[in-house]
Amino acid sequence: MNAWDAALYTRLQTTSGITSLLAGTTSIYHLQAPEGATLPYIVYSLQSSVEPNDTAHRVKNIIGFIRAYSGVSAVQAGSIDAAIDTALHLAPLTVSGWTDLWMAREQELETVENQPSGKQVFMCGGFYRAMLEKTP
Repeated sequence: MNAWDAALYTRLQTTSGITSLLAGTTSIYHLQAPEGATLPYIVYSLQSSVEPNDTAHRVKNIIGFIRAYSGVSAVQAGSIDAAIDTALHLAPLTVSGWTDLWMAREQELETVENQPSGKQVFMCGGFYRAMLEKTP
């Protein structure tokens, strides 16, 4: 779903309330941050895309996982996640070739990872469901 990925990346990268909390404006990654990426950063990925085929139009029911990582604290990761939520929950998203019917946060997740060095990396994020209809 490249068009959705591109629209999501653009929204995240152009929202100053998000980028001001990151290590830099390029600290937003698809699928996985590169090795050695400077924390804090965001990673987003498509978790599911289903076409219910219950209308005469193409409709996609998408679930994306958007999460913030911090090497400082769960509070910092949570602050970035809150900014992501403000930018995405029930906010229109322009997806090329599609009409955005709605997008909403459905589930929240948090975890801490203990790296081999002993450093902790905190993650806060959520699953967002989007419904898109193909533009005729």
